[in-house]
Amino acid sequence: IVLAEGLLNAVDFEKGFDALAGHCKKNGSLIIHDEWKDDAGKREFFRGRGMELLGSFPLDEGVWGREYVDPLEDRIRELGVDELFEAELKEIEAYRLDPGSFRSIYYVLRKERGA
Repeated sequence: IVLAEGLLNAVDFEKGFDALAGHCKKNGSLIIHDEWKDDAGKREFFRGRGMELLGSFPLDEGVWGREYVDPLEDRIRELGVDELFEAELKEIEAYRLDPGSFRSIYYVLRKERGA
């Protein structure tokens, strides 16, 4: 099993994917957590790379708010040292301005036998 947790949106998706898939044995699994953007294109891309999509599940902006943004903001405020968390506070502000842009999705893939 190879897990890419938020990696492919930080590097070139196609090159990063190929490198990760190269570490999968035949019938091995690749789990990707990535931004929701271009879901249909990613699904088509997987088919062309010898990977079978076993399933996927999206995380909507509400999940990000409840499970990440709100607790992070609460903790930063508790600590009272905003200057140490400038990057995190900018991310929180970005979320508050456009929550929909924080949608993401998990893809569970299996390397096909002949790939």
